[in-house]
Amino acid sequence: MWSIKASFLICCLLLGAAVGVDASPADFDIQGHRGARGLAPENTMAAFGKAIDLGVTTLELDVVMTRDGVFAVHHDLQLNPKLCTSPGGESVRRRPLAELDFRDISGLDCGSRRPGKFPEQTLSPGEQIPRLEEVLDLAIEAPYPVRLSIEIKDSIAKMPKPVEAIVAQLVDLVRERGLEERAIIQSKWGEVLAEVRKQEPDLGRALVVEGASAKRWVEDGTATIVSRKHAYLDRSEVDRLQRKEVLVIPWTVNKPRTIQKMMDWGVDGIITDYPDRALALLNDQSP
Repeated sequence: MWSIKASFLICCLLLGAAVGVDASPADFDIQGHRGARGLAPENTMAAFGKAIDLGVTTLELDVVMTRDGVFAVHHDLQLNPKLCTSPGGESVRRRPLAELDFRDISGLDCGSRRPGKFPEQTLSPGEQIPRLEEVLDLAIEAPYPVRLSIEIKDSIAKMPKPVEAIVAQLVDLVRERGLEERAIIQSKWGEVLAEVRKQEPDLGRALVVEGASAKRWVEDGTATIVSRKHAYLDRSEVDRLQRKEVLVIPWTVNKPRTIQKMMDWGVDGIITDYPDRALALLNDQSP
């Protein structure tokens, strides 16, 4: 059985050969945040396609379960009217996705509104909220073995199904496509990752944290990755976690000088809205 670390290294080496990128080091993981949010509408097929065109190592995405049990690729637990409109351009009402069926949201336009902080984003009118299956299939069809980091956004207290059932459904979708060694499950809830470990121990498990301690879930082996907000990360924590064979992949690292600082600290990868910036820095450092 391959270890999580071994699978990660092999996949990144294959990626480097496939897209002509010397990762320097070869195992540096560039995760396109919500696809490539700085360049295309977040969590849309346009964003994931853009990320693959750039050659990211990993597609980072969010899923929320709808009332009828579909994993919708959407960051917020509620429908976000700042990102999506009706097909005719009218504003939509902010409602919990757990109270909606997927058909209620499937026709919305989530590619025509640009958040103000992403002026480089190219709009893609008509882009809809994808099902998770669409993104998994896109990864299979990609010209290289792109990985996936799938964050379960549902709150433990408000999940439409028991956590065991939600994890089982997600694991089944990954297994059906043979993506176990190319997928990571993310959550800010250690209990969710513990259930992932129980059901499919070969899957990577990323604990998403801001300023809180990750010690409990690292010490008991639940988290194989710690994804801390970069502003709360320090070099000593990077060293400490890596000595425990836990990968460190901070979020959301966008400014070139901060990307370079994280690389200098020896993190295992970054989550970024601008994977093009990270790839450019990485290529500049290639021998």
